Amino acid sequence: MKKLCFVLLLGAVMMSCSMKKKCANKPDCLANTTWELQMISQDGKQLAISEAVPTISFTEEGEINGFAGCNQYFGAYKYDENGITIVPNGSTKAFCQGVMELEDAFLRGLAEVKTYTLTNDKLELNCNTGSMAMQFVKK
Repeated sequence: MKKLCFVLLLGAVMMSCSMKKKCANKPDCLANTTWELQMISQDGKQLAISEAVPTISFTEEGEINGFAGCNQYFGAYKYDENGITIVPNGSTKAFCQGVMELEDAFLRGLAEVKTYTLTNDKLELNCNTGSMAMQFVKK
């Protein structure tokens, strides 16, 4: 009986580990998730993230929305085996002292994204030239 319980427990642990790995770098795992910006660099220079942390949410319908640091934004995304394309279509237009540089870089960066890396609770978005990189944690 103890051996049977051990085998069942071991099987359950192995299944849960393999299920976690299923989403590694698969874009369909982006659907219905929200991510919080942890790091953004532009041309090798890391930008400061204020208390108003940008976010991005992905829907099953290929839409994105989130908070850019001051304003709300929305748009679309699509992916294939070669990478991901994000199109920020619009945003509110408020001005917030001290965060507009970050917001501008964030929205510009989203439009330049070509590749992604998705592992567990971390998402990295990059452009092909290496001039923009953003790292997110799952919210």
